[in-house]
Parts: sequence; C-alpha cells; structure tokens
Amino acid sequence: MERLKALLSSKRGRDCSLQEVLDFALESAFEKHDPIRKAKRVEKRNQKKAKSPAQSPAATSDSKAASPPSVCPGTRSKEKRKSLPANTIHEVQTRDQGQCSFTNPEGKRCAQRRWLQIHHKTPISKGGNNKPENLTTLCAAHHRLIHAAMEKKSLALQCADGIYPILT
Repeated sequence: MERLKALLSSKRGRDCSLQEVLDFALESAFEKHDPIRKAKRVEKRNQKKAKSPAQSPAATSDSKAASPPSVCPGTRSKEKRKSLPANTIHEVQTRDQGQCSFTNPEGKRCAQRRWLQIHHKTPISKGGNNKPENLTTLCAAHHRLIHAAMEKKSLALQCADGIYPILT
C-alpha cells in the first residue's frame, strides 16, 4: 500500500490518503478486468475505427491464427468448435450486464456475477448458432443445471431474456 501511495502521490503531485489510494486501486482493477467496461471500450474503439479512413487491404485481412477451440463444459461433442468472436462475447456480456440471466419459477433473477459462462440456448448440435440472440450468460451452477436438465430431456428453462425450449 505504501508503494502504491507513493506512486499515486507522485502522479498527482501531492500527498494522497490511504482512502484515495484504495479508491484508485479499485477503480483501476475494475477498469482493467470488468467485462462490461471492456465491452464498452471495444465498442468505442470500433466506432473510432469506423470513422477513420479505410485501412489498406493487407491491414484488414485476417492475419491472426485461428483461436483455440472452446467447448461448452456440458457439450459432449467429438468435434472441437472455434471460440466465439470477441465482439459477440462483448455484446452478450453488455446485454446481460455481467450477471447470470437465469430466473427461478417466481421470476427472480440469479444475482451471481462470478464464474459466468456463455451458454447456447439452442445447442449447435441441434441447429443453433453463435448469434447473440442464441447466447445467454449463466453462472457455473445454473449452466450445469441446464445441461443436467437437457440430459433429462426437460421441456423448457427460463432466463431473464425469456423462456426457451431445450431441444431433445
């Protein structure tokens, strides 16, 4: 804390209190690690790029290597899928406000903001896609619950963005 206090005091040109240091540290951590803020930064950057002059074709081509495959933990697919595009993940996280979208039968939304995962409402294996409308944010516990329900061939589960069928 003393080192951070010295750093912040140098930055601001005056002696800073420990409360100011703590506020600075928390704000910095949120700015760097909060997925909602990250999504907003990316959106702002993309808007700036759209306003800037067109890039050369070489700069716009997809020169990055393919992302490592990512599979939903409950999926038992022999084929590995490509990771979701970052802009899709950002859109889903922004829409769901960094919170599990599962709602109980009384209509109360899960308040969990930790251990969040992206879930396909209609699985890829059943004709689903990677569009944001087919994706929802779930905490690990509700994600496991939904996959267990899929295995038991339940008819439907409810999320904050509506009731959706689990296809069997």
